[in-house]
Amino acid sequence: MPDFHVAFNNMGNAFYAKGEHDKAIECYQKAVGIKPDFHQAFINMGSAYDDLGDKDKAIECYQKPLASSRFSPGILHHGLSFLPKAIRTKPSNGIKKH
Repeated sequence: MPDFHVAFNNMGNAFYAKGEHDKAIECYQKAVGIKPDFHQAFINMGSAYDDLGDKDKAIECYQKPLASSRFSPGILHHGLSFLPKAIRTKPSNGIKKH
């Protein structure tokens, strides 16, 4: 399936824009099912879960690209851009003082 992961991600974005977050998540899941290292779909899925109020799943999605073996500085920059949101939605994910 050459670029079907991109098509599913784009379809997810269309559902997300319409406020149909459950359908968007289904599309993002299909995208990462085809291409497990498709980081943008994980980030998009995290946003959809966050909007639905499922902070744990959102954070899990945001963390996937950072844990990838195909790590790159661009992914780090993109992933870190979501850190304040992750901490704001679930403060226990922040840095703990010793």
